[in-house]
Amino acid sequence: MPSCQTRSASARTANGWRMRRAWARSNSSLWMVARVGAKQLVVVDGNEEKPYDAIMPGTLRFSPDSQRRAYVACVGMKQLVVVDGNEERHHDRILKGTLCFSPDSQRVAYAVQDRTKRFVVVDGRRDKQYDAIVTIGGGRISFDLANHLRYLARKGAAIYVLEERIKGAKECTYAGAFS
Repeated sequence: MPSCQTRSASARTANGWRMRRAWARSNSSLWMVARVGAKQLVVVDGNEEKPYDAIMPGTLRFSPDSQRRAYVACVGMKQLVVVDGNEERHHDRILKGTLCFSPDSQRVAYAVQDRTKRFVVVDGRRDKQYDAIVTIGGGRISFDLANHLRYLARKGAAIYVLEERIKGAKECTYAGAFS
């Protein structure tokens, strides 16, 4: 269970900025998303980060130790994950609700779509491509340990339960049970 909780509220200031703010319970970090003209930017503890075309609502994640943060931003028609103010690769789409930290707060994982293929990204590195990363019905990317994550993926009619140990993946095919 993460040691921090994100809460949010919306406000409109006198200068017309629309802001959302949230904080982590364990260290009281304050962040807000501000709109400046046509751009949005994240402000963390008074420090402004780079402005983007949009910051996707509900995507800011604090690490379990509340020392790191990540969110999904948009640049033109592409989306990217920003981790601790550093941009990762641009993709066609970051799959909603997949951005997560490992229990030790050292790793970041999320699912992406580029053209017709989908894959999981861990620490900025893409894994094998699939037809789908299963996120419907409660499916999600889940870290069991600091270096061990699981998720469901579909290739053709087969559903795979992937157990990735960060330095490689072990696939277990259950095509008969799910096809």
